[in-house]
Amino acid sequence: MILKINNEQLNFELEAEETELGHILDKLIIYLRDEGYVLLQIKVNDGVIDLKTADWQRLKLTEINELNLTAELMLELDEAVYALKLAEEALLAANKAALLKMQPMWLKLAYSIRFWLAGFAVEEKLYAALLQLDSLPLEAASKLVKLFIDMLNEKENELNDVYTELNKTITDLCDHKDILTSLSKAFQQNNDAKAMQDMLNFMQLFQKIIRLSSFMPIGKAKEELVKLLNELSGQLSAFTEACSARDYILAADIAEYEISERLPRLLPIIALLKE
Repeated sequence: MILKINNEQLNFELEAEETELGHILDKLIIYLRDEGYVLLQIKVNDGVIDLKTADWQRLKLTEINELNLTAELMLELDEAVYALKLAEEALLAANKAALLKMQPMWLKLAYSIRFWLAGFAVEEKLYAALLQLDSLPLEAASKLVKLFIDMLNEKENELNDVYTELNKTITDLCDHKDILTSLSKAFQQNNDAKAMQDMLNFMQLFQKIIRLSSFMPIGKAKEELVKLLNELSGQLSAFTEACSARDYILAADIAEYEISERLPRLLPIIALLKE
C-alpha cells in the first residue's frame, strides 16, 4: 500500500496487528496533530472518505492500493475566534448562503478548537454539533457559536497571562546566569549553604519555564523552545554532577561556555511565540 500525505509519499511499515484503516489512521492523526496539522480528507484508491461516519475505519488494508491524506495547519487561536465570529454574523443575519460557504472549514475549525480548548470541560457532542452547524436550527447554531467564542476568548486571555509570566521568568533566569559561574567558586570555598541556595533558585526558575512552555501553542517557535530547553537541561545535569564530584573547573566551564551561551537564545524565541 502506498501512503501519501499532501501527495508526498511516506516510507512506513505495517505492524502485524494492523489490518484495518482505523488502526493506522489513529497513529497518523496523532502524528499530524503533534506537528500542528489537521486531517481534512482521506482518499482511498482515488475515492474520498466521509470523515463524519465511522465506516471507513473498518476498511481492510489489503483492499487499499493507495492512501492519500490531506492535512493543513491548525488555525491559530485568533483565526479560530475570527472564523466563529464570521459564522455568528451569518447566523444573526440569517444568511444561510454565507454559513454554507464556511462549511469546508468546519472540520479544520473543530479540530483546531479541540486543540485550543485542551483542558476545558467540553463534551464530544459540542464538536460534533460544530461539524453539523450548517444543518442546525438558527437559534441553536447561534448559541453554539457564542459558546465557542466565549470559551476561545477565555483561552486567549489565559494564554496571554501564561506568555507574560513565561517572558518574565526567562528574563529572570537570564539575569541570574552569572550565579552558575559563582556557584563553583562558592563550592570551592566550602560555602556549600549559599551555593546550594543559589542553585535551588536557578533550578526553580528553569523548572517553571518548562512548566509554562507546555501551555504554549504548537508551532515552529515552540519546537525551537523545547529543543533549547532540552539542551539546557542536559547541561544543567552535567553542571550539578561536576559540582557533586567537586570538579569545579569543569563546572565553571559548563556554566560559562555551555549554559550562559544558551540562555540569551531563549528571549528571541519567546518573542516568536507571541507572533
